[in-house]
Amino acid sequence: MRSAIASLVLDADVSGHYRLPAGGTSSLLFVFDGSHKLGARVYSASGEDFEPGSSQSRVRLEFWADDPWTDVVKPGATFTIWYGGDVGHGEIIEIA
Repeated sequence: MRSAIASLVLDADVSGHYRLPAGGTSSLLFVFDGSHKLGARVYSASGEDFEPGSSQSRVRLEFWADDPWTDVVKPGATFTIWYGGDVGHGEIIEIA
């Protein structure tokens, strides 16, 4: 599995409310370098669901893309979180 550990911050001020499961959601996309969208299943280490205004310091991203994801997914890389529009941001902590 292509996976990484990341920190996430979901914006509190978004149009529309959502609550995505902590045990692995595939609803979020992660945009690196402004245009490179990667899909991943996201797991919360703390067990907290993903919802507006939340932040988590260690989540597991399991990428399913066949793209050369290691070209953009590296420790220190930042990304925008997309869910029907930009809803937050994050940073890769380590490759798992």
